[in-house]
Amino acid sequence: MSQMRAVQYDAYGPPEVLQVRMVPVPRIRPGHVLVRVAATSVNAADTVVRAGKLKLVSGRSFPRGAGFDFAGTVTEAASDVTGLAAGDEVWGFVNAVRNPGPSVGAAEYVLAPPAARPCAPARPARWRPPPCPPWAPPRSASCAMSSACSPVSAS
Repeated sequence: MSQMRAVQYDAYGPPEVLQVRMVPVPRIRPGHVLVRVAATSVNAADTVVRAGKLKLVSGRSFPRGAGFDFAGTVTEAASDVTGLAAGDEVWGFVNAVRNPGPSVGAAEYVLAPPAARPCAPARPARWRPPPCPPWAPPRSASCAMSSACSPVSAS
């Protein structure tokens, strides 16, 4: 697959600025894993960044991808990544403020860097809702990750 769907926006603003577009599937890079996204979320960080309330920090480069959190299945791991392999189910968090790429959590695939803390749950997730309250802080995926898995690292 060379193309995928991803949620992007070309300017800060209300939810109406979001668009689903066809973009290239990210290519694997050292220290990263490519994840086929099964679930994502909309949390406070997504809405604040999209509205432009952090543009002094997040910058003004567009198009930007939407979605910080992701859960899915690893399709490929760089040769220097230890602890994950194709087929592993993972949770993660992509900092879309520091890494404002065209595709992050709200896409069919996400290229998760080490800072995304992709990790394999102690038992397969089967993509049920995580055991986090709906009022969880912006890093809602970290609720489930904190006790369910160990971070994976690049060597």
